[in-house]
Amino acid sequence: MWQVWEYDDATGIMRRGISAGQSDHGGSDVTYRFHRLDDDGRRIEFENGGVHLDSINGPKARWAKVRRIGAMTPGGQFIA
Repeated sequence: MWQVWEYDDATGIMRRGISAGQSDHGGSDVTYRFHRLDDDGRRIEFENGGVHLDSINGPKARWAKVRRIGAMTPGGQFIA
């Protein structure tokens, strides 16, 4: 199962996405990556094989809004 999260993107818009890993090079600055879901609840994939990724990092107040909202099967559709 893929875990689905809700988070603010870089423009402050609330988005939904699937966790795609993190980057931690020591210290307190950790970046989390999410595969963004489209309006139908499916992972955004492009014709060339690419996916739409959002990277989230920054102040602790921003992380207070990030929350897990459910799960979906790989390749499936998330329905809230």
